[in-house]
Amino acid sequence: MHKLRKNVWLLFIAAVFLSILLALAMTVYTWDKHFFAIKSDLIHVHALAENYLSAKFGKLKNAFQLIDKADNNQDQVSLILSTFIDTIDFDRNSGTSFFQGHLTFDRDYLEKQEPEQVFFKNSFYYPAHKQWVAPICYRFNAGDTGCFAIDIKDLTVLFTKGTKTTGIIHVISTTDYWLIHNSSLDEDQFETLYTTNMMRGPLGKLLESHSKTIKEEIGLSLDEFLAGENSHSYKQRLRTGERALFNFSTMPAYKIFIASGYTYSEIWRQFLNYTYGIILLTIGFNLVLFLLFRRYDKLNEMHRLDLEYKSKHDGLTGLLTRRASEQMFMEEHPINGTHLFAAISINKFNLINERFGHHVGDLLLQYISNYLKNYCADPCYLIRDIGPDFFIISPESESDKIELAIEHLLENMRKPIAMGDVILRPNIKAGVFRGDLSSMSYREALKCVDLALWKAKKEQVNLYAYTEETHELVLQRSRIRELLDEGIANHEFHLVYQPQVDPKTGILNGIEALARWNCAKLGFIPPDQFIEIAEESGLILDLGRELTAIAINDFKDILAKTNKEFTLSINFSIYQFLSDTFLNDIDEFVGNSGIPPKLLTLEITESIFVEELAYIKKLLLQLHERGFHISLDDFGTGYSSLSMLSKLPIDEIKIDKSFIDNIHRSRPDYMLVRNILAIGETLDVKVVAEGIEHSDQADILKKHHCHSIQGYLYSKPLPKDEIIAFANKNSINTK
Repeated sequence: MHKLRKNVWLLFIAAVFLSILLALAMTVYTWDKHFFAIKSDLIHVHALAENYLSAKFGKLKNAFQLIDKADNNQDQVSLILSTFIDTIDFDRNSGTSFFQGHLTFDRDYLEKQEPEQVFFKNSFYYPAHKQWVAPICYRFNAGDTGCFAIDIKDLTVLFTKGTKTTGIIHVISTTDYWLIHNSSLDEDQFETLYTTNMMRGPLGKLLESHSKTIKEEIGLSLDEFLAGENSHSYKQRLRTGERALFNFSTMPAYKIFIASGYTYSEIWRQFLNYTYGIILLTIGFNLVLFLLFRRYDKLNEMHRLDLEYKSKHDGLTGLLTRRASEQMFMEEHPINGTHLFAAISINKFNLINERFGHHVGDLLLQYISNYLKNYCADPCYLIRDIGPDFFIISPESESDKIELAIEHLLENMRKPIAMGDVILRPNIKAGVFRGDLSSMSYREALKCVDLALWKAKKEQVNLYAYTEETHELVLQRSRIRELLDEGIANHEFHLVYQPQVDPKTGILNGIEALARWNCAKLGFIPPDQFIEIAEESGLILDLGRELTAIAINDFKDILAKTNKEFTLSINFSIYQFLSDTFLNDIDEFVGNSGIPPKLLTLEITESIFVEELAYIKKLLLQLHERGFHISLDDFGTGYSSLSMLSKLPIDEIKIDKSFIDNIHRSRPDYMLVRNILAIGETLDVKVVAEGIEHSDQADILKKHHCHSIQGYLYSKPLPKDEIIAFANKNSINTK
């Protein structure tokens, strides 16, 4: 989950990086588009200015020619002037001064002008009209000169409206460098620049710089460039040191040029105005993205914590699980010192679920959990194991309180309690253990209290305290577990066979295979020890296949050497029945042996019915169809019911030794066995009694038509050779 969280934020960083790259790409695109738009504006406004000036020059030239024909007739001149709304005044003078001396020509300059030539002179401030004007002059054929003083504001408006962008500097000048118009200057600056020749004024250096740049750009000097009809865009540094984009256009017919420039600071300012949206969009996008990712991360973290909590806590009771407690107390927060460990279990809890439903079982688990929570506050820990088991871990200082709580629980559980609509009297077992966690591991302590609980169940006591004897038993079980693998691999297991005889005739009608283990290192180990450990460790499948193979091979040899027909009973664990390979294994063993399936009885215990009942029923039917007989071992001691006997393919039931022991001395036991025999007769099921040690017991079973009996009265379990000899006897005296 931490890796996932890291990947989420790496994905966020990647998304931010991509959005920035996209923003940069959009910015570059916007810059190119903006720069192109500015260049287009410069070219466009020059075209407008050229068209305007060409039209203006043409109209004024016509006006000059009309005035020339009017021969200084003031009425006609006034009429001609009235057609020009932007004309301030007209002055015709054969000398060098115009407009009351405010515009002066050098004689050399005038003589350079061709007749009927229209030309600009430098703009000047005209006091008669209190404004700046641009003089457009005309050289008459007679040699004198006339000038119109026109308002240059119209030209300024033209430049302003002709461009989509703002901040462009527009300059109009004659090719001999008289300044006509400069949009970057206010009227206070006009007097300095407009009354002097540009080359002799402050703009001289700028034009020299322009000349150098044009020479580098197109290979022409400024004078050469202005002499022809040219237009060119280029970058230029201004006299202020600032860089600008310029467009130069010439009108050689009128000896003027137009220069429009856009400073890069203004270009950047406007570009930034355009990019603010991109920047804000990128920031907004990344902010939204951050909020979404943070929200996702928060939800993911909550989900992770929820999963982590659920992985460590039982969903029904909310208690810490055993596995989580092992990780917690062994790795994260080790506990030391002497502690009381208590294990509490609901005995035969599966029967409650089976009979009343899992919701009733859940209510009971919650009831016990809530009861124990009242006593197990910090520093005690209450833990739930898989199934109906609870653990309490308490420091020694709290142990008396916990032991008292357990005693109260055991006492209260003896009374009927209501779980919904059901009244229960649950059977609670408990085991306790005191251990010093400074000298043993937490897992070892749990094993000890597990064993104490196991002893409580095995010895049918409500509470069992772990002792040194129990500890020895733990060590013994541990050694058996360690050697079990080795014993199976080395074929240390063998079988003995106990005869089953007909009590009426004394004839052998079956044998039961019983497992034995002579361990090379521990000696003889009783079946009730190693079978249970094999089931707990999962080795029962390997051991079961080993013992089944031995039994089938031995039985094949026994049948061959006795030349008699009787059955072989083989015990199977529930874990073997639930194995996916069980049916194939049986088919393979029996098929290879050639033994008819009808001679094989498969013994199962009643506990099998608390597992996957539907699956077990299907499996029993498949075995029955193959011809195998099914025997229900230890009938009456566990979970079976008459309805199961009637619905399942059971061919035989075995009466447990605990019912047989006192039938000749105890009327209740006698009546119970007699009723079991009657049930077998009613259901047409064979009944086998085991553990027969006295002739009185045999007589009672014979009297009530028991089909088969086995026990030490007739024979102890025998090795293969001895069971062959036993079977070769004609009959056994049952009198």
